[in-house]
Amino acid sequence: MTDRGQIGIDDAKAESASVTTKPWRAGLMAGAMTLLTALVSGSVLFQLSLDALHSEVRDNLTRTARAASTLIDADVHAQLQSPAQETGPPYLQAIKPLERLRSSAGDIRFIYTCVLVSNRVHFVLDPTPAGDADHDGTDDKAHIMQAYDEPSPQLIKALQSGKAGADHQPYTDAWGTFISGYSPFFNSQGRLAGVVGVDLDAASFVRRLASMQQAAWAGAAVALALSLLAGIGFHRLQSRIERFRHQVETLNSELEEKVTERTAQLNASREKLEKEVVERRRSEAEALQARRAAEAANRTKSEFLATMTHELRTPMNGVVGMADVLLTTPLDTDQIECVQIIRSSGESILGIVNNILDFSMLEGEEIGMEIMPYDPREAVQYVMDTLADRARSKSLILQMQVAADLPGQLVSDNARVSQVLMNLVDNAIKFTEAGRVTVEARITDQACGTSTGETCHAAQALEFVCFSVTDTGIGIAPEKRAMMFEEFSQADSSNSRKHGGIGLGLALCMRLVHLMGGEIGMSSEPGQGSTFWFTLPVGACAVPLHLRTAKPDQPHAKTLAA
Repeated sequence: MTDRGQIGIDDAKAESASVTTKPWRAGLMAGAMTLLTALVSGSVLFQLSLDALHSEVRDNLTRTARAASTLIDADVHAQLQSPAQETGPPYLQAIKPLERLRSSAGDIRFIYTCVLVSNRVHFVLDPTPAGDADHDGTDDKAHIMQAYDEPSPQLIKALQSGKAGADHQPYTDAWGTFISGYSPFFNSQGRLAGVVGVDLDAASFVRRLASMQQAAWAGAAVALALSLLAGIGFHRLQSRIERFRHQVETLNSELEEKVTERTAQLNASREKLEKEVVERRRSEAEALQARRAAEAANRTKSEFLATMTHELRTPMNGVVGMADVLLTTPLDTDQIECVQIIRSSGESILGIVNNILDFSMLEGEEIGMEIMPYDPREAVQYVMDTLADRARSKSLILQMQVAADLPGQLVSDNARVSQVLMNLVDNAIKFTEAGRVTVEARITDQACGTSTGETCHAAQALEFVCFSVTDTGIGIAPEKRAMMFEEFSQADSSNSRKHGGIGLGLALCMRLVHLMGGEIGMSSEPGQGSTFWFTLPVGACAVPLHLRTAKPDQPHAKTLAA
């Protein structure tokens, strides 16, 4: 073990020895903190409950008073001026709904109406039966225009302001101690006619308060018990911690011995690993040499293919050129047919040679891109004009569809775009015996050949030009589609004997499209035809205005038929 590690262990031992923890003190502090927290929380909860009880009682009294005020005919109420009217039909009819409300209200002691006359409160309606039922020396019933000498401030406020309310604290008068709610009622002219009072016996409120206090004391007792349990539990926990500390000290000494042993093992493993690293580096160096040798061989192969194709193109161009010259001389029908076969075969060989040359240049990373503004319509038209004779010879309809919103100037490599289009259209003609071949060009805001895009002026992001070639040919089986863009592969080996080619055209198209930063793909159904598409990022909106041509009002389309 290193000296630094030994010093760290010694310091830990010294610190552990200097710490003296007394379990009884930790238990006492934990119990006190638990009790204090419980008492504070209980006090806060009790006060909140008390406030809620006051608010609930006041709200209930106010609602009951408002309900009672709707039962009073204010115009009849104004006619009651003398105690002698208490036996008359108007009075008896007026107090009847108040009697029903009082009997169904539960804890409500009194329901009555009051008016303010000469700044003095007087009773009017009171459905309480006459007599001293509670034996307090006062008649329970208040009579018409009986003066009320001990009204609560909230009652006077309701009579003066015409607003409903309730007492905040219990008050005492000749009939007892109450908490009351008040609600005004108005006559047919909208003037204040009086106030309905609803009295709740304070004893009922006190009983609720006493139950809350009992609950609070019970909570305090529970808090005390919990604090004692917490203190005892913490004392036991601290005792276990002390025992654990002693065990840790014992284990530390054992750990020192294991660390020393493990360090020796690690040193041995490190030496072994160093040897393995040296051996691996030697293997990597040998692999690097092998890879460089393979790359050199690949470059040699590419150079050989490039040299051979260059050497083959010159005599093949001569063969095709001389065949064209020979066709301008007087020949009979058989001779013309033979010369045309020579010319067609030479062009096929020349196309294969060109594909091999481009493919070898792509592998050797010798091919470059010439990025500049170009007219996509001219690129499509060039391909159409070049392959029109081939389509006509097979009685195929060669159709071009260019979207109206396609800008007149795009930015890419015009020659490579035309080369990819030429290969795709040539393949479509080759594998289509009847029907049509359609070449389409449009602008899209997504790099996907089947998505619908926006116009150049509407799109906010980088745009793409989408070219697609659709035919009505033999189609491609689903299991063959994955290999269509591989080198030297075709969907059906028998087709190579029938239609020619060595399987480099689509692989070359894919590499050229990827080199220009685009994507290429296809969709096909056997017997129904195929669609090959590729998209290129063109940045059409970045082209200066003076380089753009005017957009046609209608989509540009041209059809070449046999």
